[in-house]
Amino acid sequence: MGGKVILMILAVAAAAIGFRGSDAATYSVGNGAWSIPTSNSAYSDWAKNIKFAVGDVLTFNFTTGAHTVAEVNKKDYDSCNVGSPILIDNNGPANITLKSTGPHYFVCTIHCAQGQKLTVNVTSAGSTSSPPKSSPAPGSTPSSPPPPTGSSPSPGSSTSTPPPPPPSGATSVSIFSGLMFLPIFLAALL
Repeated sequence: MGGKVILMILAVAAAAIGFRGSDAATYSVGNGAWSIPTSNSAYSDWAKNIKFAVGDVLTFNFTTGAHTVAEVNKKDYDSCNVGSPILIDNNGPANITLKSTGPHYFVCTIHCAQGQKLTVNVTSAGSTSSPPKSSPAPGSTPSSPPPPTGSSPSPGSSTSTPPPPPPSGATSVSIFSGLMFLPIFLAALL
């Protein structure tokens, strides 16, 4: 009987740890429109109050053929050199997962010189901030994009692009892994 109690306590503890999950957020860049901004500070104003975390996803909503998104290094960001991107996606909408801490630099390879670029600073902690709710999108809203397509991310190729998120600036995503401990818990009750 004592062994079953210990097993049940361990099962409950493991389930509780699993149910804590991890949080990631999906941010719609520019509040929904990756386009030529109306001011040079539009994207920096959008990002300045957001605490980006490893695992968060940036969604760049644009019409394929009208814009692109490329991640570049700081030097290429400053000079709008798009000749050797870290990754590039020519198909909109593009979803890019932030995989490491530190600054990340994104540009439209067509309109970088016109200010269509974004810097985000990624921390190691989970997201806790919400994006600005009332700031206007930096440009007109794009028309309905075609279904996303893509391939594996590498220089000169597209990243995989899942369907776009809901129109809000951030969507909280919780991943619950505690269900795998349910059979252990049930066995402990028997």
